[in-house]
Amino acid sequence: MTTRDAFVCRFGVEMPMETAQEGAISHALAQRSAADCATVAAERVFRPATAAVPPGLACESFKKTYHEVLNRAVGGSAVRTACDPKTTPVKVGFWMKLSAEQLTAIARSYWRPDKDFEFRLEDSPERERFNQRWAQALKRMDQWSALLRVIGEELPAFTIGNITATCDACFRCGAYPDISRQDRSTRWVVVGCLSILAPIYTVYGARFEYRGKRRIRDEVFFEPLPEQMQGSAQVIARRIEEAFEATWLPRELAETPIPLFVEPREPPETTLFHAFFSSEPERLP
Repeated sequence: MTTRDAFVCRFGVEMPMETAQEGAISHALAQRSAADCATVAAERVFRPATAAVPPGLACESFKKTYHEVLNRAVGGSAVRTACDPKTTPVKVGFWMKLSAEQLTAIARSYWRPDKDFEFRLEDSPERERFNQRWAQALKRMDQWSALLRVIGEELPAFTIGNITATCDACFRCGAYPDISRQDRSTRWVVVGCLSILAPIYTVYGARFEYRGKRRIRDEVFFEPLPEQMQGSAQVIARRIEEAFEATWLPRELAETPIPLFVEPREPPETTLFHAFFSSEPERLP
């Protein structure tokens, strides 16, 4: 999967109101059981799936697996191919997780394995494709800005800044706690990143030390984040995932070395994080 195009997998879930084994099944229990079983089915079907699997085939496999898991959990339950017209549809998102090999293949479309174009007047084909992605991504800036307002409402003790820069490969936002909550010599920020090259996102933290007004040291944190950053990071992650249906890029994948140049990073230092988010994560206002 290399685009943000979505495939709608429609199905309906039916559960009995009472069973001999479970007794009466409350609305809350039915919802929880359906959600838990959907998660199990999704893990079985989508985790091993690759981008080569047709979405329609993955959908049918998911529905079949979901039906089997749910019916074992609550006898008499069923997963249908359509919803009852009287019900209110609920939208949920399942994304096929990209492997390190697939992400590296995507990155090769936008970053070069050499410096052959470093002193040329024309852009490389990779840079042209990168610029085209940004031209398309900027059409979603209003959606990104709206998301930041939502995050700001949920984190009233923080200043939420749009720190997106088109030299990076992502939209970026920073959650800055009120200065009154921080030591004058040390400040920190939580950063949310949504890649424009693949449907993935990440959240990281940064801490800066100051001598007077001069920044003398910076430190970047990836998962697990320091305790003081975790609450705001969870809010940012949840909101990005809900608004853009993106998938979290785990640290072990983000740190995968790739043989590409993402200025100022060069092999063997370059990683998937640099290619899909920022080559200078510490470069923050």
